[in-house]
Amino acid sequence: MSNERPVEPPLTPRAEEQPELDSKTARGVAWICRSRAQMWEVLAEVLGEPTDERVDLLRSGELEHRLQEAIEWLGDDAGRFLDTEMMLGLIGRRSKRLEVEADRADRRAKFAELFGPGAPFEDGHTLLLTRAAELAASCREEAAAWAGENGEEAKALRMAQAKVIEDDLANVIPPWAHDLDEAATHPFGRMCARFTVSVLSIESGRDFESTVFRGAAPLTFSE
Repeated sequence: MSNERPVEPPLTPRAEEQPELDSKTARGVAWICRSRAQMWEVLAEVLGEPTDERVDLLRSGELEHRLQEAIEWLGDDAGRFLDTEMMLGLIGRRSKRLEVEADRADRRAKFAELFGPGAPFEDGHTLLLTRAAELAASCREEAAAWAGENGEEAKALRMAQAKVIEDDLANVIPPWAHDLDEAATHPFGRMCARFTVSVLSIESGRDFESTVFRGAAPLTFSE
């Protein structure tokens, strides 16, 4: 896998003589943007405070399904998310072996240990969830712009997203995820680290996995 991958849609303005996207292609790019929005939304659901609704989503397998939908457009590059898919499935199956209230209590304890008030990874977690919500909304706006064949608005939105990723996330999240992966004592925490870095890699066009997790132990998937 190369260290860089193309970003869809292109971030550079079109040359004046280059024609705008045709309607069919614009609809295809709009679908990609909606998929990117869903990817950020699934990340926010996985890392978000485990409300009753979020725990139920995980138990039902719905989060795994939503992730699969969100990364379909990536083709072979969707393999970046294989560990996350497998871990979501594993955690969901384990959850079903517990009574609902016991499962909710367990998820909340794990969340508080890593991301709750005063927890070691609270600050990066708060930043990540805030930006994930903003980026998901912007991706959906971009999708609407492409669907309406408003290329200039769509490209401006994509440029704004790239700026948020580079200015706010690219320098903060990789070391945060590295430390989280090393410190987590349960699969949930390590999955959060791996999932976050995969999303950041796709959205930035940079291969953060190879540097953030170099030498790290692989995730284990025992039942």
